[in-house]
Amino acid sequence: LFFLLYFGGLPALQFDARHFFHFEFITWWAAGFLVQTAIDHVPRWMRQRSCQTAAASAARASVVLAGCFAVLMTLLWVARAYQQTAARSLLGSYLAAPRVEVESRPASGESEVPVRVSPHTDPETADFVVVDINGSRCGAHPTVAFRYADAARRAYSRVFHVARAEDPGLTHIFMPIYEGFGGLEFSDSPSGSVEGVYRVREPAQFPLLLEVMLRPGWRRAPLYQRLRSGGFGG
Repeated sequence: LFFLLYFGGLPALQFDARHFFHFEFITWWAAGFLVQTAIDHVPRWMRQRSCQTAAASAARASVVLAGCFAVLMTLLWVARAYQQTAARSLLGSYLAAPRVEVESRPASGESEVPVRVSPHTDPETADFVVVDINGSRCGAHPTVAFRYADAARRAYSRVFHVARAEDPGLTHIFMPIYEGFGGLEFSDSPSGSVEGVYRVREPAQFPLLLEVMLRPGWRRAPLYQRLRSGGFGG
């Protein structure tokens, strides 16, 4: 059970194909275990024709499964409670950190804002950029894109889809950027919707630099992922 929980649950930390493809054997191993168990025990039960033995085995298996499920649900609840508190504290420190405006807003008729990256360091460090945007002033499908000019680092580019909110309130987008960063691109964001673009001072003060978008009312929202039909939901 520990083997399954440790290696099967590890990809939850970084859920991408390259992080779990080498664990695919676990599914085949579990299926083989069930088939082998059926081959070993079902014929014996049929020969013995002992309903009481089969019922006792099924009862024991049910108790074990129920106990495992209860333990897993308890651990999940504790982990979510801890993450909710820790994530709220970390994200709150992002918002409270001093920042410097690097570009107030895109010029009229333009969709791109250049952002200068700090000089190269070794080992490399990141700048921490913040975009404040008012979703209630945006169009139907606003986006904020972080683009890299360096071809070797274009995989670091990200596109955030900003929900158009009826209620006024700022959406804060935090993004660490590295050498080779090109600039920001805004779409469906008319003049007045982007409140400002900033650089956080001394990003080394944070234990983690997360790529995160904080919508209005984020403090009341779950700060963990959940499995839903059709994919992942935050």
